[in-house]
Amino acid sequence: MNENDILKVGDIKLYMSSRRVTIGEVEVRLTEFEFITLWSLARKEGRVIFRKELREIVDRNDYNMHWDTRAADKLISRLRRAIGDDGRRPQRILTVHGKGYKLVPKMD
Repeated sequence: MNENDILKVGDIKLYMSSRRVTIGEVEVRLTEFEFITLWSLARKEGRVIFRKELREIVDRNDYNMHWDTRAADKLISRLRRAIGDDGRRPQRILTVHGKGYKLVPKMD
């Protein structure tokens, strides 16, 4: 496993080759699509990933996903639940209104 295979944002670690995610010592189960989305967010840690970029991820990876105006929001909502982020007061995946989302280290 090389350095480019692992991304770390706060207590979240992502392992590309095995498609594993851990938060602290706990392994989190994600779908392939959720993993790729979280990986994309982690690569841009602290910076906005635009809804259009999320759509491009769907298109590039040929996921059978119906994409409508709420698809990005639904996807992020599922991903937040999977990583234990409160959708009403998210601390890891933040919404940047009118633009997209960004992944940040959890605020304590």
